[in-house]
Amino acid sequence: MLTILLLIVPVAAFFVGFFIEYIASNVEYLLYKWNILRRPSYIILNNKSERYRIAEYKALAQKLGVSEGSIKNNKDAKRIYIKASQNLQDQTYSEEFFYLMLVARNLFFTELILFIAALVMASICHLSWWVVGTLFVIALVLFHRWRQRSFLLTKHVLLQYLNKQ
Repeated sequence: MLTILLLIVPVAAFFVGFFIEYIASNVEYLLYKWNILRRPSYIILNNKSERYRIAEYKALAQKLGVSEGSIKNNKDAKRIYIKASQNLQDQTYSEEFFYLMLVARNLFFTELILFIAALVMASICHLSWWVVGTLFVIALVLFHRWRQRSFLLTKHVLLQYLNKQ
């Protein structure tokens, strides 16, 4: 019985993780497609962020063929970001930023699922509201971390593109 349990637990954990990744990637896509969230590339390429501002913005904009404020929506920002990222030969340095962003995103969506489940349980089973509040605060922190990691990845890719010979 213990042997079967030792085999089932990792397989079940894999499928739960796969399910969360599936939900997170599709929800992220829809959030950007429906303009609910602005892409980090939109904000950085329009020079609207103090924290993630690129010092050599004018050189980057010239190299990408854009001007400040010329990117009107998430679709334009995505197109330009893809242009920059696909022109990089060596993306090994970007992989670390990419995986950190994925982990942050998946942790946020896991917490969001737990928060929604706690809301349902609070209304049905009279779960304590401080548990729901705590899960909400944790979800906010993880959302901020996911967005921060997304900005760092985008800025890193754009700087690599700028510094590419």
